[in-house]
Amino acid sequence: MNIRSFIISLLLVQVIILVYFNKLLFGCKKVRETQFCGKEGKKMVVKKVGEKYKCNVCGNEVTVTKVGGGVLVCCGKNMEKMK
Repeated sequence: MNIRSFIISLLLVQVIILVYFNKLLFGCKKVRETQFCGKEGKKMVVKKVGEKYKCNVCGNEVTVTKVGGGVLVCCGKNMEKMK
């Protein structure tokens, strides 16, 4: 194995490790639930059926059909409750 193929294999291993840890950190529900939303920095926890939330990044809208007590996240940001 020459030095060039060794460096390529090392970089490939690093990419695989980064992707794995990225999924662990940002794909975890518990991590997302601890994020804060809004300008006030308050948690927007889903409380009742029928509440509507909107993503300020992509514009997705969600209506709650079952309360789980978590925080809704879209595009890596907490969704904002609509009035």
